[in-house]
Amino acid sequence: MKTLVKTNTLLMVMLVLPTLCFSQTNPKNVPQPPTDELKKFDPFLGKYNVSGDFANLQWAGTLELKRVIKGWYIQQIILVKTEGVDREFWLLATWDKSTQKYRLWGFQTLPFTLEGDIRFEGGEMITEWVSVRPDGTKVSDSNRYRLTSNGQLEITSYRQVGNEPVTKIGFLTGERMP
Repeated sequence: MKTLVKTNTLLMVMLVLPTLCFSQTNPKNVPQPPTDELKKFDPFLGKYNVSGDFANLQWAGTLELKRVIKGWYIQQIILVKTEGVDREFWLLATWDKSTQKYRLWGFQTLPFTLEGDIRFEGGEMITEWVSVRPDGTKVSDSNRYRLTSNGQLEITSYRQVGNEPVTKIGFLTGERMP
């Protein structure tokens, strides 16, 4: 039995090791980040002091959007506080060449992570993710990021539960920090 386990383990290592070790050793075939696609984020990049109302609570803190991981991703970090709530929310977004869309992954101070999409319409950046409640009801959450003519960032948050009408659940404004 021990010999079989050792043999299987050795075989697996021999099959996987070349994939891991030689995946990016050809300098003429190094993957490049999706630079052209990520340029759409450029107007929104920066750090902002944000405040506003979200879910009937007054929020205040910072929001930062920046390029990370050698230009492959856009990272958003939101640090906000309100009475009784201290929230940290991280997003990573990039262009997914195989699906031809922007994907995002969110990590927050709640017991779940988010996967969603980003799209650009006019001058707005729209994040959206769908979840399913324990009773099977589909919930769609979205945020619309817009820069005003004076450079302020405005974020309007919406939620749609099942077939109910879309409702506004928050609004934040942000002043770009130097």
